[in-house]
Amino acid sequence: MPDFVEDFRRQKNLVLHPFKLSHQIVEDLLKVREPINMDAIYLIAPTQNSITAVTNDFPKRGVTKYKAAHIFFTQACPDPLFHTLSKSLNLPKIKSCKEINIAFIPFESQTVRTSHLEELAIRISTVCHTLKEYPSVRYINNNKDTTNFELANLVLEKLKILKDLNPSMGEGRGKLRSQLIIVDRTFDLNSIILHELTFQAMAYDNLTMEKKNFNFTDDNAQNFACFEERDILWTQIRHQHICHAVTVVNEKLKNCVSSLHTLSLAVGAATKSSSVWGMSNAIKMIPELNKEKEKCSLYISELQKCMDLYGKDLVNICGLEQNLVMSDITFGANFTDFLSELKPYLNNVNVSTQNKMRLIILFILHKGGLPENILNEFIQIAQLSPTNIQTIMNLNIILGFCATKKEGTKIQFPFGHGTRVSDEKFPVSPWTPLIKNLMENCIENKLDPEQCPFVGVNKSSTENHAASSSRYTAPNAMWHKPKVSTEFQGSRVIIYILGGVTYSEMRCAYEVSKKFKNWEIIIGSSNPLTPNDFIQNLSELNKPPH
Repeated sequence: MPDFVEDFRRQKNLVLHPFKLSHQIVEDLLKVREPINMDAIYLIAPTQNSITAVTNDFPKRGVTKYKAAHIFFTQACPDPLFHTLSKSLNLPKIKSCKEINIAFIPFESQTVRTSHLEELAIRISTVCHTLKEYPSVRYINNNKDTTNFELANLVLEKLKILKDLNPSMGEGRGKLRSQLIIVDRTFDLNSIILHELTFQAMAYDNLTMEKKNFNFTDDNAQNFACFEERDILWTQIRHQHICHAVTVVNEKLKNCVSSLHTLSLAVGAATKSSSVWGMSNAIKMIPELNKEKEKCSLYISELQKCMDLYGKDLVNICGLEQNLVMSDITFGANFTDFLSELKPYLNNVNVSTQNKMRLIILFILHKGGLPENILNEFIQIAQLSPTNIQTIMNLNIILGFCATKKEGTKIQFPFGHGTRVSDEKFPVSPWTPLIKNLMENCIENKLDPEQCPFVGVNKSSTENHAASSSRYTAPNAMWHKPKVSTEFQGSRVIIYILGGVTYSEMRCAYEVSKKFKNWEIIIGSSNPLTPNDFIQNLSELNKPPH
């Protein structure tokens, strides 16, 4: 992501100088700036503060701060603010003024994030407008909370406004089948708690990684490396099981070393034959190959950390977690067996407190609550602090049932359990996030209209909704790359998850896009969510607002 876009994400209002973008001269609109004799590009949110700042730069009378202005609003500018702007500006100096609808930030090529319900609705509708989609709007029917319904209605209102302004929005072959679905985080809590063994999810869960940067120690100095969409190797391995990823990176490293050796021989031969052209070409390729070699070495280092962690601490814990969430399908173990299996891990000083909490939370989810005496026994064995105990009890706030109760009843999954045998790429971790079932059922027109009702009109009902499918079974899954054309011509399922999206759910979006021809899945939320994030958020639920 360009630095100035990241700056905008934080600051919301920027002034850019187009002839010096290569030097990244970007200024905060709301701070003191020096006049410059060149055009200025204003990338601003439509707020009173930003409008005032622009009119101060280009007053109707007097000296202007810049030669001319190009004003770009990140979303629709309300009529009163636009009237204020046009009435107060030196209009001959305004070269362009547009609403560009980018009030969201792509986290990855098929993942967006936004940050409440009114603003959220604007941003979600902006994503649809940017994608040229006018989808049918649905929501997961949560009888205990109406937030999904409220947000879905607000989004539909915003979409209708955008459609009136741009009648061609949502027109085109296949667009009638596109759907937007609003989901809340309680839809699937298991996928937040479970340990994932694919590289990206495991790295964010266990390594010192912030945003897209790995922090690592190199020659006793702290360094970081950025793994992002432009890195082809990263897109190739991030969704692979760590064992598969190690194999791929090792092969890449061997090829780099072999190529460097071949080039060294070529340079030597060119030197002896006085072939300047041959020597020049060989030398030009060496720095790039060295860079690739260094990158591979870094990946191997981080993958090795994941492998060590799995072999040392997680292999048995991951197995127990999978047994918990998959029990009624493959294991059929009774309640007593699970108790005896869980207790040794809670009593193990080598198991971290957070992993103990994750096991207890999974057990609560699995049983739909625990008898109070058993939960107290778990807490005592795990030696949890009062703060950790309160964090677990805060599940009551989001679950809709008490973490403690007299008799446990199994949670009913509205979209099926999280496994499909034919999809199991990793036998040691067969759980599939429930969002994948939702994506596929939507494409195949199998969603229950009571569990996932429409707001407004179901536009897809007028079209044949049969989906063409090609089952994706390759053991070494590649990250689904953006479509070759600049505009995707098929249908889309756009899913917004209130409360954060996990890395395993992001992976599902790419896998389902790969599986179904002529469909693309876009998944979004306020932020990517790791198990650490979730437990931290859970711990703060009972705290009074600052």
